[in-house]
Amino acid sequence: MKKLLILLIMGLVITPVFAQQIEALRYDSIPQYGMIAGKVCDANTGKPIVGAYVSAHNDDPYVDSAGAYTDSKGRYIIENLLIGIYSVTADARGYEPQTKDNILVTTAQITSVDFWLRPSSGPQYGSISGIVRNINTGLPINGAHVVAQGPGYGHAYTDSAGFYRINNLDPGSYSVTASKSGYEPGTADSVIVIADQNTPNVNFWLKPTGGSEYGSISGFVWDNSTGLPIKHAYVEALGGPSYGHVYSDSTGAYQIQQLTAGWYIVKASAPGYLFATSGDSIIVLAGHDTPNVNFWLVPITPQYGSISGFVRDDSTGLPIEYALAVAEGPSNSEAYTDSIGHYYIANLAQGVYSVTASASGYQSQTKDSIGVYSGQNTEVNFWLVQEESLKFNANTMTMPGEDPHRIRFNVSPKPFKGMTRISWQITKETKTRLQIIDVTGRVVKNWIDSSPLEPGLYSRTWDGKDEYGRLVAEGVYIINFATNEASLTTKLIFLK
Repeated sequence: MKKLLILLIMGLVITPVFAQQIEALRYDSIPQYGMIAGKVCDANTGKPIVGAYVSAHNDDPYVDSAGAYTDSKGRYIIENLLIGIYSVTADARGYEPQTKDNILVTTAQITSVDFWLRPSSGPQYGSISGIVRNINTGLPINGAHVVAQGPGYGHAYTDSAGFYRINNLDPGSYSVTASKSGYEPGTADSVIVIADQNTPNVNFWLKPTGGSEYGSISGFVWDNSTGLPIKHAYVEALGGPSYGHVYSDSTGAYQIQQLTAGWYIVKASAPGYLFATSGDSIIVLAGHDTPNVNFWLVPITPQYGSISGFVRDDSTGLPIEYALAVAEGPSNSEAYTDSIGHYYIANLAQGVYSVTASASGYQSQTKDSIGVYSGQNTEVNFWLVQEESLKFNANTMTMPGEDPHRIRFNVSPKPFKGMTRISWQITKETKTRLQIIDVTGRVVKNWIDSSPLEPGLYSRTWDGKDEYGRLVAEGVYIINFATNEASLTTKLIFLK
């Protein structure tokens, strides 16, 4: 009885102490966790890097490494890390990896670790390109799916020219496969990709599958007048079990693929041409191409015509430069003559016109009922008569002992804007010199005939520009005209 009492008393004393030891042991044995979070950015631009992988490593062999990828804002968070010291590394394609050591993770806390990665110094990726064609017709296959598998993975679809390019491939050896519904797939092995280079001409010639439910229509589109191919003609397959369309290439060739077997009407059209249809229905057989559905498109007749001609001096037959020709009718337009007196008024709507020619110092002339026809040019010439002011009675050069009317000289208009005409008439062979002189005595324009001129009527036009083609200042100028025997001086006012 005494032994039992002693044991009960000892139990009451020992139990609280033992319980505290058990609680401490339980607390120490529960794992304690923390987190590492931060942001990964480009060191050059400061922009966030999406898809960077951040890993945390602890030297304790019993602690697993952990990691996370950055989101669209470059942020990451690694959770459930046992408390301790870590090395944290950020890595991303195209960047040099960065590691930060001695990162302390504490209980229920977030340790912030940011990274600024520098772009890698050298290129990391290469590419593969090529063309996919129909082995029967040689025409490009649009929408073929090309897949590259090797150290990396990539894929692309062909365009209307059958061309594809797969970018961002890690260097190494690849197997490339091209496939399209209605064709047997093709594969190219051991295709080598080199960093920062494109591996070209990985081409495929796919064979249509015999059991395909689809067929195709092919042919050419030509210009009916020239026989040349028409590029980018729009060709459609209509009125059948399905619909298809395509544009012709630079040789005028086309092929409409993926057509359900049946009967179709084919239509071809192009800007500037009348459209054409196949007329009879075209049959499409499953697994076959219907060739030689060709078109010869007729160019559309032009809707506009033109008027052109020459403007000459009625008394001398010389061309008149800078004469203005105006056409008035269903549409209005104008043009100036060039150095040989020729003008050309284009883009006139078909119809009846009045055409007027005018020039400084000449009486204007109008010709009515001038017909303009689509796609044709109408020639209208003018012979303009000098105005009264141009008759040689304003200034007379008199030489001693000679007929006072042997040399006649005139300037018109004066004052002038834009252009003036200087005219003279000689009755004997002589050399001439014509100068425009400003009020300071500087010669701004100089015409010298190196050979004697025969008797006749001559003229020069001055547009207010000096010998270097620069427009002179507004004001008074002196005209000096000289022959072998005499000279004449008169004033001229230039206005802007």
